[in-house]
Amino acid sequence: MTIELITLAQSSAFDVAEATRAYLDAMPAAQAAQTADYHEGQIWLILWNGLVGIAILWILLQTKFAKGLRDRLEARMPKWLAPLPYAIVFLAVSTLIGLPLTIYEGFYREHQYGLATQTFGAWFGEWALQFGIGTLVFAIFLWVLYLVIKGFKRTWWVLGTAISAGFIYTMMLLAPTYIAPMFNEYTSLEEGPLRDNILALAEVSDIPADDVFVYTSSDQTTRITANVAGVGSSIRIALGDTLVEQADLDEIRHVMAHEMGHYALGHTYQGFVFFTAVFGVGFAFIHFTFGWANRRFGARWDIQNIGDLAGMPLFFILFTVYTTLLTPIQYNYVRIGELAADRFAFEAAREPDGAATIALRLSTYRELEPEPWEEFLFRHHPSGATRVRMAMEWKAAELAAGAQDQTTDIQLERARSIFAEDAGNE
Repeated sequence: MTIELITLAQSSAFDVAEATRAYLDAMPAAQAAQTADYHEGQIWLILWNGLVGIAILWILLQTKFAKGLRDRLEARMPKWLAPLPYAIVFLAVSTLIGLPLTIYEGFYREHQYGLATQTFGAWFGEWALQFGIGTLVFAIFLWVLYLVIKGFKRTWWVLGTAISAGFIYTMMLLAPTYIAPMFNEYTSLEEGPLRDNILALAEVSDIPADDVFVYTSSDQTTRITANVAGVGSSIRIALGDTLVEQADLDEIRHVMAHEMGHYALGHTYQGFVFFTAVFGVGFAFIHFTFGWANRRFGARWDIQNIGDLAGMPLFFILFTVYTTLLTPIQYNYVRIGELAADRFAFEAAREPDGAATIALRLSTYRELEPEPWEEFLFRHHPSGATRVRMAMEWKAAELAAGAQDQTTDIQLERARSIFAEDAGNE
C-alpha cells in the first residue's frame, strides 16, 4: 500500500464529529447541568453587580453624603489635596455597602458549587488585603485624574487616557512579583520531566525565562490555573498546584503552551492597548454626558461641574453603565485571544487529546455546550465543546498530513475519570 493510501485511510477513519461527541459525552448530564447553572448565574451577576453598584452610588448622591464629604474635606485642606482622602473614603464606603453581594458572589456561591476551599475567615482576610491595596492604588489614580480634570476641563479625558495607560502598565509590571505573592506562596518547580517540558516550550516560544514557579492555588480554589504574566524583567511562568495535582503531562503541556501563546502572540501588549482604549472611550462618554445627567437628575446634589468632588458618584454611575453595556465587546476581545492561544498551543505542544481532556476539566466551572449566541455575547473563554472540536479538527488535519494516530481508549477513559473523581469527592 502506498504512503498516499495509508494517509487516506488514516484521515478517512478519523471522524471529527464522532471524536468530539465521544469526549463531550464523558461529562455526565447532571454535571453538565450544574456547570451550566453556575455559568448562567454568572451572566445574571453581571447585571446585578451593575444595578447594585448604580444603586449604591445613587444613594450617596441622594443622601448628600457626597456633597457633605466634599464640603468637610475642602474646608480642612488645600483643594489640590482633597481628592485623595475623598477618593479613599468614597471607595471604602461604596465597597462596604456592597459587601453582602461580594460575600455571596465570592464566598458562598463558590462553595455552593464546590469551587472554593477557604474558610470564611481566610477568605475575608484575603478580601480585606485586596480591598486595602485596591483602595489605595485606585485612590491615587483618582487623585491624579481629578487634578487633571480640574486643570483641563475640555481635554481631561484625553490626558486621563494617558494616565490610565501609565497605571495599567505599572500594575502589569508589579503584579506578578510584588502583589501575587501576597496571596499565594510561589516556589520553583522541582527538577524533572514536567519542568523540562515547560522550559522547552518556553524556549521555542521565545519567552525569556529560566525558571518555572508553582503557586498554591489550592489555598483558594479547586480550579486549574496557570499564567505567563508580567512585562519586561517581571515576566514569570507559573502554574497552580491544582493544575500539577489534577492534570497529566500532556494536558499540562497544552495549558502551558496556551499561556505562552498569549505572550508569543503579543496579547499582553495588545491587551494593554485595548483596555487603555476602553478607558479612553469611557472617559469620552463621561465627558459628553456628565453635564446632561447632572442637569437632568441632580437638583439635590449641588455638583458644580465634572471636576467637583461631589460628582464622583455620578462619574462612576456613568462609567458603570458604559462598562456594563460594553461587556459583550470585552468578552469577545478576550475570547478571540483565547482561541488564538489555543491554536498556538496545538502547534507548540502537539497534544490534541490532552487539549480535549483539559477542556473537560475546565468545563467543571465553564458551561460545556452553551447556545452559540450565549457563547458569543457572554463567554470570555471558548466553551469546552468549541475547544474539543478545535482539538479534533487539528488532529484530523495532522492525520491527513501523514501523522500517526496515537489515540487509544486511554484518553476517553481519562475523560470519564475526571467526573468520576469529582463525584467521589462530593
